[in-house]
This record gives sequence, structure tokens and C-alpha cells, in this order.
Amino acid sequence: MARFMMKHADLIVTHAREGIEVIRGQYPPAVTRTIFLHHPTKNRISNRDIPSNPESDLLIWGTITRYKGVLEFVRFAIRHHWDLRIKIIGRCASVELQEELEQVTKGHPYITFEDRNIPFEELETEIQKARFVLIPYAPESILSSGILMDSLSFGAQVIGPNVGSFKDYAQEPLINVFTFDSFSDIPSIVNQANKPLNINDYRTFLNSHDWNAFGKTFSQLIQQ
Repeated sequence: MARFMMKHADLIVTHAREGIEVIRGQYPPAVTRTIFLHHPTKNRISNRDIPSNPESDLLIWGTITRYKGVLEFVRFAIRHHWDLRIKIIGRCASVELQEELEQVTKGHPYITFEDRNIPFEELETEIQKARFVLIPYAPESILSSGILMDSLSFGAQVIGPNVGSFKDYAQEPLINVFTFDSFSDIPSIVNQANKPLNINDYRTFLNSHDWNAFGKTFSQLIQQ
């Protein structure tokens, strides 16, 4: 199905520069019809003060499925005796996954897990109380992420795999995105990341890549 669409589509949009190479590898003739556009987002940053003493080092949020690597990450952190404060809020896609996560996190002094959906109103508060949002997805499973864009929309500092849009945004000077090649990189990122968080820079980035900007650019491409 993907190859069929690559062959017949007039325009292919990817939200990560790496997506162009994916097209090149799977159906080279479609590269000339492929363009990179930032995943559209929204400026949700409020004027509330950011707490000076965060309650957690890493916040993981959103629907939890097998491919996202949350369980593997938690097991890795426990096995290596990390003392990072990790908070997980998300509805598991299966009862089995929920039970496994509850079993490994139960009673842990630094890791908490809440199997529930989190509304955006509460998400803003949780992001403000965390030093970083962590997206521990398996690199082979992802190019772009709505979780990444929604987290940035609240002014979050994000840590994610060194692929796709995470890799793109790690080079973006207006926002703070950091990447890991393996889970073992994460503690040093948390402890050594010293790039100042500039909320006004975040607002500039988010306003430049909002849905209106995306719609105008996409419309122009369709007309061309």
C-alpha cells in the first residue's frame, strides 16, 4: 500500500528530513515529489511561572503501547539503579502491558506510574513540574511524533531517540530537544544539559510552525 501511494501520489509530505531518505530507499522516482514540512503545532505556553524546583526529572506521557519502548526503558532504569525521578502518566493499550508496568514500578522509590489519560489542562502543569519530557520510543519505529510537538507546545525540554524529527530539532536553536543513541545516554543528558530554556524563543518557533502556517504552505504546494 505504501509503495502504491509513493508511485501514484502527486505530492508526498514528510515531517522529518529523514523521511526523504526513506522514500529514496523504497521508491527513488518519488523523491522529486517529496517535501519536508514541519509537523504543525500550536502555541500553548501560558504566562504562569515555571517552578524553580521540579518534582520530577523525566515525564513520560501519552498512550502506552509496546512499540513505544516504555516498559523496556523502565526495566533498564531499574536494572542500572538510576536515581532519576521518573513519572509516567498514560493509558496502556492492553491489560497485559498495564500489569507488567505496575509490577515493575510498584513500590519503587523513584518511579511512579499512573494508568490513565491526561487532559491537556493537567499536562501543562505536569510539564512545568518536570525537567524533561522523555520519549523513549524505539528508533526503528518512528520518524515524527505528535507527543513531541504537543510537549514543545507547552514549552517542554524534550529527550528522544536520535532519529527523524528529534534529530532535526536537536539542531534547532529556538527549542531544547536532546537525543540519545541508547538508554544509557539519558542520565548524562539530564545531568549535563545546560542550554538555557528561553520561553520567548519557544513562542517564536511554535508560532512559525502553527496550523495556519502549515495550511498556507501546503495549499501553495498543492496549487503548484
